[in-house]
Amino acid sequence: MRITPSCGLVLGSLFAFGCGQIDLPPAAAPSNVLPATVEVPTEPPVEGKGRVLLEANGEKARVVEVAGGTVSARGYTIGIVAQRAVCASTPCVVDVERGPHRFVFLSPEDANHGGVAEVDVGTKPKVIRHAMGDVVEHPALRSMGNAGITVGAIGALTGGALLVGGLLSNAADESLGNSGNSKIVGASGAILGISAGVLAVGITLAILGRSEVRRGTTTEWTLPTDGKSEPPPKGATTHVRLTPTANGLGLVF
Repeated sequence: MRITPSCGLVLGSLFAFGCGQIDLPPAAAPSNVLPATVEVPTEPPVEGKGRVLLEANGEKARVVEVAGGTVSARGYTIGIVAQRAVCASTPCVVDVERGPHRFVFLSPEDANHGGVAEVDVGTKPKVIRHAMGDVVEHPALRSMGNAGITVGAIGALTGGALLVGGLLSNAADESLGNSGNSKIVGASGAILGISAGVLAVGITLAILGRSEVRRGTTTEWTLPTDGKSEPPPKGATTHVRLTPTANGLGLVF
């Protein structure tokens, strides 16, 4: 069967029901307690760099820095995303260039467990405690929902077309004094009703199969040279979606 552009538009609109996500409450903000297992170096960082202590709220995590930008040439715009390893396993202390940084925390055991900390590195050492978030996928429900939407939509369009054709044929026959072919109308009506039921079930499964996203939360504070830490701001939630890929890292900001 050939799917017309209008049919494709209907299918695309129906699939949109299951393309959203459910936002769960963000992870609880970590406390402003310096991890006892980390020793901050006494020597200062080199000129132009700042010191950051990265900690994943008691969990082990790999940390990479992600930076992006766009390049435009000859009417084309290309997005570029680069990443570099910062910490093999938290907690750790790193010296990085001063300025804004985007640190991505990745669980070594679960590709859907992680988060992002946006940090502005300055002259004073900073402690970054990040409670990683989660993405809970429901692939079975999503697959069944998409299949139900596809079959139901095609069946409904087919049944609807047959029903209209049967009604028009009956009207033409009755205008000529002949009895209409009620069998076509009855069969097309049955197809339309069954397909509508399958479509409704597919939409329900697609909605139930949406991803559940729990945002990560970061607590940060500075460590002045006199050893007295400044009070941290309230925990800030991150906005990142983790998607499993062949190399284990997939990020959608």
